[in-house]
Amino acid sequence: MPPPPKKGVKATLHKLFILDAQGGYAGEVPLDENCVVEFGDFLAAIPEAGIADGQTIFLGEWKATAINGERMGLVAISKGNLGPEEVGWAKGALVAAEAQLTQPETDETPVSHETPDKGVMENLASALAKRETALAEREKAVSEAEARAQAAWDEYRRQFEAELDGLRTKAAQLEQERDAARQDLEVAQEKTRAETECSVATARTQAAREAVRQAG
Repeated sequence: MPPPPKKGVKATLHKLFILDAQGGYAGEVPLDENCVVEFGDFLAAIPEAGIADGQTIFLGEWKATAINGERMGLVAISKGNLGPEEVGWAKGALVAAEAQLTQPETDETPVSHETPDKGVMENLASALAKRETALAEREKAVSEAEARAQAAWDEYRRQFEAELDGLRTKAAQLEQERDAARQDLEVAQEKTRAETECSVATARTQAAREAVRQAG
């Protein structure tokens, strides 16, 4: 049985119908207990022209994708389209399952070439379980990476906002210092003007007195 794909788009599989060589129902692998799609629903939705390998049809909110082999087939019930790697993996699992149906026959153990046996179904279920485990591990790694990235971004934003607040505080202080310096300058200018006016007035008074003294 081939391992599940390590990369590619994750498909949300909810049920897998197993078909015999004639396309009849041979079993199923339930992956989601909330999936209400039955094999009869799939049969009722098949168009008159049939459904080709890899073709997808709608079953309400669900989608059914046919994956055909030489001696058996699969119908993958999913939400959302299956990715190319998912279909490729399912075909590989189907080929491996078919290989069990074509083992050499012995007098003691006849082998059916038509209907998948319990071992085939169990192997398919096991392969799907491994696939779901691998996907869960990959999702966990992605979530952890996203959490680390988010934490790093939050720390960077915190530092940036702290620096920005510091710059705003410094700017406010400089603004206050500038206003204070302007006020001090205005006070000094006013004092200088007053002193100048006083000096001029004093000089004029003294000049007037001197003129009167000389005239007398």
